[in-house]
Amino acid sequence: MNLFRNPTEAQVKHLLAESKLPSSDLSPRHLEHFFGCGPVEAPNGVVGLEIYGDVALLRSLAVAPDSRGNGHGKALVAQAERYAHAQGVTKVYLLTTTAAAFFERLGYRRTDRESAPEPIRQTEEFSALCPSSSTFMVKYHRKPMPSEFSEIAKRYRETSLVQQSAAETLFRLLAIRGSEDVLDVGCGTGNLTKKIRVATSGRVVGIDPAEGMIERAAREHGDGIDFAVSSAEAMSFHEEFDIIFCNSAFQWVRDADKAVAGFAGALRAGGRVGIQAPARSDYCPNFLAAIRDVAADPSLGPTFAHFKSPWCFFQDASEYSALFVRHGFQVPFAEIQTVDSTHTPSQTFDIFASGAIAGYLDPSCYGCPLDEQYMTGFRQTIREQFERQAGPDGLVRLVFRRIFLVAVRA
Repeated sequence: MNLFRNPTEAQVKHLLAESKLPSSDLSPRHLEHFFGCGPVEAPNGVVGLEIYGDVALLRSLAVAPDSRGNGHGKALVAQAERYAHAQGVTKVYLLTTTAAAFFERLGYRRTDRESAPEPIRQTEEFSALCPSSSTFMVKYHRKPMPSEFSEIAKRYRETSLVQQSAAETLFRLLAIRGSEDVLDVGCGTGNLTKKIRVATSGRVVGIDPAEGMIERAAREHGDGIDFAVSSAEAMSFHEEFDIIFCNSAFQWVRDADKAVAGFAGALRAGGRVGIQAPARSDYCPNFLAAIRDVAADPSLGPTFAHFKSPWCFFQDASEYSALFVRHGFQVPFAEIQTVDSTHTPSQTFDIFASGAIAGYLDPSCYGCPLDEQYMTGFRQTIREQFERQAGPDGLVRLVFRRIFLVAVRA
């Protein structure tokens, strides 16, 4: 079958008229991305694309009545998709009133019109020409796997300065852009989810197992973001996202294999997940020194002896990589880094209180109730240890071991 680019405007409009499809909005700019099949002088089918960055609208698929049933439509769509993919398009949308079943056989799925990216919404086809009863559909195309480790490693080196936060490093490693759909796992109160919302015009969802966190996130950052109560292990998304962002949350998973299996299920083919989290049993020497004081205290030690760690820590990057590989991922980057920063003792305690204390004072980690005396004494002992860690300048050098990992779903 002969496939060719740039059929003439007259040829396109003739075939569209035969199929009773709109053509009033066609311009020379549109025709740059049209294809024909059959004889160049008299094509028996055409299809077009409107390309807007990494999204495109497939439009104007028309086959002459006497040529239908011979695979021309399927061949034209495949040609348009190959072209779109070569231009960096990752999502192809379309509107149809009569051919939804045909496009479903080609891998398109129905979706809500409300999910359309803004460039698609602005097209004449979407906003005016096609009736609201039209079926809106989308097909996702796999993003290319980074061909070399150096592509991701370069982004890491560019952002590994001490003064940059671990979250900023994860943002740079994932390079969220365009209209990518992003799931923020362990979103907390949504501060970083809001930053994700700015980075992409696609769908943004934040999940966290803590109802209070989600309530606050929805209240403060709910505009354009869907928040839901869920743990990583309990989520049930199916091929809905291009990126999973997991910042300082992976250490909290109780079943790492189940969580990563959920990541694989939630991502589309070629989608990527990035995690940044404390790693290794010596994840923070400062915190552990304070915990040793708790264990040695005569009034606190007997209770603390019942403590069972709730956290998921692996000792080296290869263990994290192996976990993701078991679930069908390729891992172009995984590295445990020592990240340090300086803070006052009070700020150091605030950092401890923003995460770790939720585990150390969780009654379920002890198997017995915790009274107010224990919790007050625990906090005071931690504060005193941080005071002793301060140097001559009055600052604590806070050290964390952190895993930075990017994995791509095959």
